[in-house]
Amino acid sequence: MTFEEKLDLLPKMYDLLLDMNDRLTKLEDKQLSDIDLTKKKNVANFLGVTTKTVENMCKDGRLKQGVHFNRDIGKIVFVESAIKDIKGVA
Repeated sequence: MTFEEKLDLLPKMYDLLLDMNDRLTKLEDKQLSDIDLTKKKNVANFLGVTTKTVENMCKDGRLKQGVHFNRDIGKIVFVESAIKDIKGVA
């Protein structure tokens, strides 16, 4: 294969990469919609931290009551949209 023939493949490779990126984004969106981000364990996994870190974030104000979580009869219920906003996920 000549150098020119290899160069001609670059646009095709670029299009394939764009297609793969679109598919990956759709897959990530589907997986995110399947995660229940109202629970501390799932929030911790989503943020890539431990559940203890999530507790500390609630205590020190990095996660704000009334914005990121609410208390419901002694337990914390997280607000999914606010948790997704932390990572910039719509």
